[in-house]
Amino acid sequence: MPNLFIIRDIHLSVPLDYSQPEGQPINLFAREITRHTDAPVCVFLQGGPGFEAPKDPFSIPWLDFMLDHFRVVLMDQRGTGRSHSIGPELYESLPDPEDQLTYISQFRADNIVRDLEQLRCREFGSAQWYLLGQSFGGFISCHYLSVQPDALAGVMICGGLPPILLADAPAIYDLLVKTVYQRSQAYYRAYPEDIAKVQRIVELLEASPYPLGRDGVMTARRFLDLGMLLGTTSGFSQVHALLDNPFVVGSGESQLRYGFIEQIRQQASYETNPLYVLLHEAIYCEQAASNWAAEGAMQRHGGFNPARLLNESESPTGEAQLGVSFYGETVRPDMLEDYGQLQGFKAVAELLAAKGDWPKLYDLEQLAKNTVPVECIVYQQDYYVDMGESLKTAAAINGANVWLHPEWQHDGIRVHGRDVVEPLARRVLARSQ
Repeated sequence: MPNLFIIRDIHLSVPLDYSQPEGQPINLFAREITRHTDAPVCVFLQGGPGFEAPKDPFSIPWLDFMLDHFRVVLMDQRGTGRSHSIGPELYESLPDPEDQLTYISQFRADNIVRDLEQLRCREFGSAQWYLLGQSFGGFISCHYLSVQPDALAGVMICGGLPPILLADAPAIYDLLVKTVYQRSQAYYRAYPEDIAKVQRIVELLEASPYPLGRDGVMTARRFLDLGMLLGTTSGFSQVHALLDNPFVVGSGESQLRYGFIEQIRQQASYETNPLYVLLHEAIYCEQAASNWAAEGAMQRHGGFNPARLLNESESPTGEAQLGVSFYGETVRPDMLEDYGQLQGFKAVAELLAAKGDWPKLYDLEQLAKNTVPVECIVYQQDYYVDMGESLKTAAAINGANVWLHPEWQHDGIRVHGRDVVEPLARRVLARSQ
């Protein structure tokens, strides 16, 4: 990064529950990075839910360009990083599941936007600012456009247009699960030598799950969560490399190596960032319960039952199936059993899945008359956010322009950096100034 910049760390106290402003406070952390002090402010909203903002400026591939045009704010969303981070310690300090439900319900996009407004008004003189939302950060941006558009000078969204017209978690997951299944099939076409290898790994883990001590157990379904990688730019090659050497030498493929199991275990951050699991389906819920929507969609699809598929030449979908399908961004109740540090959240996860009074997140009337410049990139091959529903959402937001990319994956902003952000930023600045 050729030019110097100034870093300012910001700490604010905000209410846990904004309906009780004098109640329990939580800490909100943000980092402002400035090159030109007279530049407008742009807040980067991290994907998730449940993941903190990046901390190392030199690891952010788009930052150098953005600092020539903006003061960039990296805010840890509530429950992550230095903003009252939630980890497995919560179920020790707050053991009652009903209390956990009340508490965790305060960490959705609506309160994240309220936090942003506290930050804008208390630290930036209530001036309008810009948003750059990646994935779930785009969901937050659309809620912001619904409830506080006057705060925004412009919005950039990267692979994060929520399915606001569908507004039904089971229907959303029916679409996403189909994409997950198709991506697994594409993987096996690219690496047909892995079909038998994955099948054998699944057979061994079905017969004898591998104990991981305090980290739970490596089951076949936990192994298949490796499919989360298949939606990233290098995901196919990463999975293939992880499958390179799974068996103990001389075992005749009858025993899995500890080193292999440990590599698989390290791929997931669900236990260090439990809000991802606990609130993932809730990001799609408006006045309705999710009821474990991903699990239901996988069952309806029929191509995700490893035990059944090991004994069938055709999948229940009626089409020939290549190998045992990997799972994707599919939060399921069994994860609260298999991942050791999530086990204490099992009861509250059931309560969250059954919760049907989630507040509405999007105002379709307001979005239809939106005047804030909105520039979006939608990835045609997106594994995590349905392309078709994204395009429908863009059409429902007045003034939202879409750059539809046929090749890049969901992690485009991390992989291609400036090539993603610069066109969006130049367009939004041209429209807002």
